[in-house]
Amino acid sequence: MDASALRFLVVDDSELMRKVIRDVLSRLGLDDVDEAVDGVDALRLCRLTRYDLVVTDLSMPRLNGIDLLRAIRVMPGREHTAVLLASCFLSKRDIREARSAGVDGFLPKPFIEAPLTEQVTAVLERLRRVSYVLELGRGASVDRRAEPLLAAASAGR
Repeated sequence: MDASALRFLVVDDSELMRKVIRDVLSRLGLDDVDEAVDGVDALRLCRLTRYDLVVTDLSMPRLNGIDLLRAIRVMPGREHTAVLLASCFLSKRDIREARSAGVDGFLPKPFIEAPLTEQVTAVLERLRRVSYVLELGRGASVDRRAEPLLAAASAGR
């Protein structure tokens, strides 16, 4: 899987935060990035485009990050979309709700490049494993020694 072929969506009501995330993704060689100003705008874009990763703020007008996450999880064909939730403050309730909804990771705000880079790298690795498992399901051959890794990859989200 070629990382440059992946699609990203950055959702935040702060233009500055969207720019910061976009710049970090760009430094990782990930340039196919769309932006949304809130959850409603993001949902509209998600209906039109299949994103590999959505980085969303928690607190936004009209539709917050957790409700956006829930909406993405029930969209047909979006079961492998990774979602990272960003916030300057996450309550235990927010964390519990986000995990229950299927969040892939959390990002602290204000952003420091290292945590964002680490989370995006982890998501890219998971997407590679999912892509590999899906290719195998289509009849691609695999070395038998890789089967334990494939089982672990298909068991993970």
